[in-house]
Amino acid sequence: MTFSIRSRFSTYSRNEKKDPGSLPTPVGSKRIQEEQKQRNEGLQIEIRKILIDAIDPLQSLELIDSIQHLGVAYHFEKEINDILCRVHKINIDDDLYAIALHFQLLRQQRYHITSDVFNRFLDDNGDFQDCLCNNVKALLSLYEAAYLGFPNEDILEKAKTFSRVHLESLICKMDPSLVLMVRNALELPLVMPLVVATDDIYDAFGTLEELELFTNIIESWDPKRVRMLPEYMQQFLLALYNTFKEIEDELAPQNNSFRVHYLINEMKRMARAFLQESKWASVCYVSKLEEHLRVTLITAGYSLITYASYLGIKEVISKDTYEWVASVPEILKSINIVGRLMNDIGSYQNEQKRNHVASSVQCYAKEHGCSEMEACKKLKEMVEEHWKIINKEFMSTDNIPLSFIKPVLNLACFTNFVYKDTTDIYTDSSEFMKKTIAKVLIEPILVHRKD
Repeated sequence: MTFSIRSRFSTYSRNEKKDPGSLPTPVGSKRIQEEQKQRNEGLQIEIRKILIDAIDPLQSLELIDSIQHLGVAYHFEKEINDILCRVHKINIDDDLYAIALHFQLLRQQRYHITSDVFNRFLDDNGDFQDCLCNNVKALLSLYEAAYLGFPNEDILEKAKTFSRVHLESLICKMDPSLVLMVRNALELPLVMPLVVATDDIYDAFGTLEELELFTNIIESWDPKRVRMLPEYMQQFLLALYNTFKEIEDELAPQNNSFRVHYLINEMKRMARAFLQESKWASVCYVSKLEEHLRVTLITAGYSLITYASYLGIKEVISKDTYEWVASVPEILKSINIVGRLMNDIGSYQNEQKRNHVASSVQCYAKEHGCSEMEACKKLKEMVEEHWKIINKEFMSTDNIPLSFIKPVLNLACFTNFVYKDTTDIYTDSSEFMKKTIAKVLIEPILVHRKD
């Protein structure tokens, strides 16, 4: 019997899709909610059994891949880790698809595996063999594996170029069921309101004098002083104070209120950086890229979001983990750089229509005396290099549990999704972003099972 794991998690087939307005609301029926909860628990038991019973290594890897693509792997962490521990050191058949999938899943879970496993697919000239050019499944697996490369892993750079070129040439010839998977892979190789609202206050609404006072009051963290501010700033800061206080009180019984203190300190640091951006914008100052990044890597908000993502984690998080984030380790620094540069490349043209701080694109162009188009190209190359650093640091940061690293890594993947193809689907979310959210949260998954 063959089956699709993805079908196990669906309630309706696409042919049975109902209008969202006719579906029960989350609070509409306790009975329906309870039935759905029981169904979900039953599905977890079923999938867990499938994972445990799987003996064939390739089938086990494919099961894990499907579960991860569905975004439900956190339900089966023990079973997935048991499988990967078992298949880590076994020999996979001389099949590019299987070897690439094996490589990808192991690197994603911080197992040490060398890219030399792909050497067997090179010809005498050191290029990938021509006989692989028409194998769509293998090419797609190789392409996704290639994005997990470390600095100086040249064979994965070759793999990325080889697989992309041939996948693009085969799109018009391949089975329709594969077209969407290939297009998505080629387009995208893995607290926000708080950051956005703060950004808007500094960018669009406050005068420089108001912003200096606003920053001073954030740094003092004294709610009594908010009366000195304009009404809209008062509302924002009071909401901020009250929210943080509620979270602190909720975490106090578990002795976890210290988590909020790190978030507050990062909020203060970000406010100071936003004020510096506003000062630069007020005098149209265009700094060198290094000076620019010292400030804008903070306003990108990734450290703040990392602290926020840890607030609700039930696992014990030591202060050492928070100090690790506060030290801005290499992986977080590179994630910040990827986020900042991708953001600037995708949004700088719209932002320059108003009085906005110069982006990294303008800073690079002025410093190197080149066009903005050339600057974008160079910054994209920097992004590629920092992705390799992220991959390497992800593997070597074994003193921090995966459950604490994954939220940080997911931020970079989200940025890559939002600003791919030098567009900004976060700001202009009416089309692609809206459709994507609907596909993930509203539209059901196609049910197909072959017995």
